[in-house]
Amino acid sequence: MFKGTIDRGHLECVAEPPMYPPPYPNISILDHPLLESFRWDTTDQIILICRERSAEANGQLVALRDWSIERAEDFCAFGQWPLDYQTISINCHSGTVTFSAGHGGVAPLYLKVSGERIDLSWSIADFYSGMTLADVDTDRTGLRLVGTLPYATTTMFHGVFMLTERASLCISRTGAVETKYPPPAPYFIPTPLVDEADVAAAAV
Repeated sequence: MFKGTIDRGHLECVAEPPMYPPPYPNISILDHPLLESFRWDTTDQIILICRERSAEANGQLVALRDWSIERAEDFCAFGQWPLDYQTISINCHSGTVTFSAGHGGVAPLYLKVSGERIDLSWSIADFYSGMTLADVDTDRTGLRLVGTLPYATTTMFHGVFMLTERASLCISRTGAVETKYPPPAPYFIPTPLVDEADVAAAAV
């Protein structure tokens, strides 16, 4: 849903910036009737949200542009939206950028981290032209070629990450990437059958 560039070396948060277009970061949001976006700016932080519109908004929490930054942070942190969404939170003082995704995985976001620059795209192919042989992760590429690449934030290229659903990526000013995954989903464990159990009849 997001596409563009964040240059943390030139981040400038201002008290009352124009809503569109933003001065920093240089990010475009997919213009689509099924999406809606929100942006909050303060002297300390920038928060952007892009999410799927809900056809049935009754009873659902709706983000408002006049929220305080604290309210916007709470909205992002708790994921109080049943459809898919992506958020970007930028701390202007530390230069830390946090990307978070909802549970849908509708449009995975790829991030290329190089120094103080973060490039974003919905397609990893957008980064191919700038890659060299040294950028290729041979282990990951080998797994991709045999069709067993695990579903994770790492990709076939060093420095290129994929934001998976329900996860977040925190990128420090030094370029260090910290991944936070959600807790594992609950699952059922088989239990011993009682003596009189008829599995076939139960299946029918």
